Amino acid sequence: MKISGLLFISIRYIYAGGGGYISSAMSIISIVGTCLSIAILICILSIMNGFEDELKSRMLGPGAHLDILINQKSESFGESLLSALRKDKEVARADLVLEGDALLSFEGQFRSVTIRGMKTDLQSLKQIFSEHLKSGSIQSFQNSGYGILIGHELADYLGASIGDSVTLVLPQPILSPVGLMTRTKRFHVSGVFKFDMNAPDASLAISRHATVGAFFPQQARDNLISVRLSEPEEASGFAASLKSQYDVGVVSWKEKHQALFTALRIEKIVMFGMLLMAVFIALLNMASILLVNVTSKRKEIAILVSFGLTQKQAAQIFFIQGFVTGLVGITLGVLLGIFLSINLEIIVTTMERILGFRVLSPDIYYVSEVPSKLLTQDIVAVGIISVISVFFAALLPATLSVRLSKIGGLGRG
Repeated sequence: MKISGLLFISIRYIYAGGGGYISSAMSIISIVGTCLSIAILICILSIMNGFEDELKSRMLGPGAHLDILINQKSESFGESLLSALRKDKEVARADLVLEGDALLSFEGQFRSVTIRGMKTDLQSLKQIFSEHLKSGSIQSFQNSGYGILIGHELADYLGASIGDSVTLVLPQPILSPVGLMTRTKRFHVSGVFKFDMNAPDASLAISRHATVGAFFPQQARDNLISVRLSEPEEASGFAASLKSQYDVGVVSWKEKHQALFTALRIEKIVMFGMLLMAVFIALLNMASILLVNVTSKRKEIAILVSFGLTQKQAAQIFFIQGFVTGLVGITLGVLLGIFLSINLEIIVTTMERILGFRVLSPDIYYVSEVPSKLLTQDIVAVGIISVISVFFAALLPATLSVRLSKIGGLGRG
């Protein structure tokens, strides 16, 4: 019998047979189960990719892709390195930064903060902060010798607002002619920013480079060159190149947040494995339905064998039946998963409007929308694993059909 004949019989068995509508319903159930499990797997992976991407973009908002530590280097070395970096095609921006830890106080409230002094122009500051500024202006910050930008959570905790004077306190006492003293300085709040991340919003303050340099003693501050790259993912390779070329300490954003992104990666792998079990369960369900289908078709097998069908051809019929059923489920599942991932925001918004509640309340969560990022490699991985699984699942009914032929004494070898 030609392969076209075997394929015709296999497809007929998918939606018809001795069981009539029951056989068709069982085939549809196995297809729907496979489809839904694969669609959910792709959709969940897209959501996890979206959250990871959202975290990256917010973490890199006020920060740098690379911090180059130049504490032990001369001022001329720092200027020459800065000049070289600004000429590099991979570097989007490079600025001198002073950074130190201090206490910020206002009306009896104290909060430990990292204060960063940025030596950059007005345009660069606007590029970093304008989209995230809740109140105040970058212009007033630049015009004020002792202006300061603070995160909105820090401002809420202190009860400070635009125009208020906050006090910066250096925790380490300094030696003066009259003994040990605590160094303090009053700053005017020129702006309040919001990056929707705990670290910058609750514990970061921005001031001018010269002001921070005058306030912090040399031993209490870090002299940095803050670098932003055109491609943030290239930060590790660029950092390694700088270390070998200039013998400086370099910390990339990946190293700073390594624990978080490692945890996210592990969570994605575990989630992928757990949801993949749902796909396997759906395929096992398909295999069991096909096994029942094979058992119910003993008479059909006998008739076909009497017309010259071999055991091998009988196995091929039921293998094609199982493989086509699984392949249809996989294809529909991948298409449905892609559709859900692309339109997830619209779907979630519509559900929120109908049900009258927010899935991610902005009062509780930093990320108030359900993000989604569909990656081609996720689709390919899910598709390949599913097809391989379907192949083995389809072998079960094919093997049983051979055994039934032998038991019935109908096989011809």
